[in-house]
Amino acid sequence: MPVTAVGLPETVAPGDPGPPPGLVVVGRYDELPGYTVHRPRGADSWLLTWTVGGRGTLCQGRTETGAGAGDLVVLAPGTPHRYGVQHGADHWRFWWAHCGARPSWTAWLGPHGRGDGMYVVTPGAGADGPSARIEAAFHRMLADARWTGTGTPPQTAPPASAPADDRVAVAVAHGT
Repeated sequence: MPVTAVGLPETVAPGDPGPPPGLVVVGRYDELPGYTVHRPRGADSWLLTWTVGGRGTLCQGRTETGAGAGDLVVLAPGTPHRYGVQHGADHWRFWWAHCGARPSWTAWLGPHGRGDGMYVVTPGAGADGPSARIEAAFHRMLADARWTGTGTPPQTAPPASAPADDRVAVAVAHGT
């Protein structure tokens, strides 16, 4: 049974640890200057961000990175972090997902480590390249998190324009 995002804040309140392990929370935002999230204790789950436009800044512990179109930034749980629209940028359009991690992620993420549990992957562009596959995966996650499991599976192609209430979805993760 999927869980809806009704009642979730659009930005995190100070001290909010983020979603607990066992849930997959996925969304997409296009934020203006001034948008920021600060978790002094980090999150209990992994956070993946995929930038599709504009620029963001992410800090994990003492490690900081900028994120532009095509950058996948992964933050491990349990370390203080903050992120937001990069100073001087006019917006930051990005997908994000909080989830548990599979043990196999360690080997895959290792070469992309920047320190303090931050990993930055820049997979490359192209209509059929890794970037397109990552973008499609985020669309699938959002669609699947909204699906009840009965009837026709959701369409996973990106909508021409999504309604404001289609930005976040929460689903129980099974087998992660």
